[in-house]
Amino acid sequence: MANNPSDPRTNRSSPHMRDFTRTPQTLLDETDTNIRHLSRLIDDVDKSKTTLMRERNDLIAKHRISQNMLKIVEQERDALAFKNEQLAGYVNRVKQGRNEAIQREQEALTQKRDLEEKVNDMGLVVGLLEQEMDRLSMQNLALATALREKEGGSPGKKAGTPKKGKGLGEGEAGGPGSPGGAKIKEGKGAAGAGEMAKAGETGEVGGGADDAGSAEHA
Repeated sequence: MANNPSDPRTNRSSPHMRDFTRTPQTLLDETDTNIRHLSRLIDDVDKSKTTLMRERNDLIAKHRISQNMLKIVEQERDALAFKNEQLAGYVNRVKQGRNEAIQREQEALTQKRDLEEKVNDMGLVVGLLEQEMDRLSMQNLALATALREKEGGSPGKKAGTPKKGKGLGEGEAGGPGSPGGAKIKEGKGAAGAGEMAKAGETGEVGGGADDAGSAEHA
């Protein structure tokens, strides 16, 4: 049989054939080297595992912190929503109060205008009453003057004859010849003079006074 170069049993230079040529010490050294390498790999894996566990714990802690922060944010959000509702209610109350104040102000202005109109009407009424009072005063003054002239007597009458419609004779209390009667006439004359002065200041003379004066002149 011829030698086959590809046959491992006949090729002494192949790696498989070289394994049979190693010494036990060489195998032990290679084994130790492999063990040390594997030990380093195991240490690296342990370190990586420790690092990963630490990172995992950090992530868990951060997640818990994030959850707590989320709860705090939600609580603050709820508190802000509650405050927003309170502010909305307060704003609505303020708007309602402002509208009521505007309405009250409008009602007050309306009442003010009504009162001003009533005051003007009352002023007109008071003016008319004052004119009527002045007219009546002048009429009373004219009547009092005519009455005094009649009480003074005509030239054909006697001094001691009582006047018609008078229950007082001469010499009686309040009569024409008594001191009291003279005082009464003086008082009436003074009152008439004062009323005439007042009429002169106002410049108003009633129709009754004119009629009485024309009757006296007649």
